[in-house]
Amino acid sequence: MADALDDFRAGGFRQFVENLVPQPAVAHPGSHFHEFVVVERPGIPAAPASCSGMFSCHVFQHFPDFAGVRAYLIEAFRVLRPGGTVCFHIPVMGAHLGSTQSSARLELRNLRAKLGRRLHIGKKWEYHRYNPRRIIALLTHTGFRDIELRIFPMHSNGDHHSYFLARKP
Repeated sequence: MADALDDFRAGGFRQFVENLVPQPAVAHPGSHFHEFVVVERPGIPAAPASCSGMFSCHVFQHFPDFAGVRAYLIEAFRVLRPGGTVCFHIPVMGAHLGSTQSSARLELRNLRAKLGRRLHIGKKWEYHRYNPRRIIALLTHTGFRDIELRIFPMHSNGDHHSYFLARKP
């Protein structure tokens, strides 16, 4: 896990959050049920059992490695109250049209991104896809139940997106 955190500190994680602007207009005006927070490393700044849900889309696949995904899902479990749910998008092998890209080519792309991040040049975002069994095993090991994988066709680009849903007992 230390290697992943070092990558995050080197700019891997910072890259994801530096262009984010809190978007209060996303929720209903006057709603007090959301909060946007920019963090420096994997973590959720909330008290244990204080949240009813966690949603993430187009984030986890850009982490430098699986340790970041693991850290966030463990944190989500910690902050969820019993009965709370997670719903997150993460590419899985075979679900996305881009998944036909060879593993070797994808690994080369990610190595270039990692090097660019360290040298402050070029593309800095990696792209990872995971075996769905690995995600399900992590959710199960963390304590989540009622785990589902849903794959939805997206009208915006004709691709498919995989979402995992799970509940804290």
